[in-house]
Amino acid sequence: MSIPTPICLKNGRNTAYLAKMAAWSSIRSSAFGIVEGMQIQGDETGIAQLKELAKENKEYLKYLINEARSNTDHLTSYRGGNGVKYAVKIDVKTQTITVRPAQDD
Repeated sequence: MSIPTPICLKNGRNTAYLAKMAAWSSIRSSAFGIVEGMQIQGDETGIAQLKELAKENKEYLKYLINEARSNTDHLTSYRGGNGVKYAVKIDVKTQTITVRPAQDD
């Protein structure tokens, strides 16, 4: 994916360029630690651990979701506060996050 080049300026700003950059910006978290515009489904304990993780460190939640988005299988994992490893899979078309216990390799 390439960064778009400015094509026309309006009031000193390229509105098309800024709109595309805003669309590519990182994920915004709400005050409750849930990612805005995305549905979360799957293992209830894993979801609770993900919410707790988001309350402690929202930047790590953003990193985790961006990591899943950038992987070819849209899958990443994290370890909850209870010590259990969970897998997070993102469906980029429906913007759905699925949490499940991870299978040990």
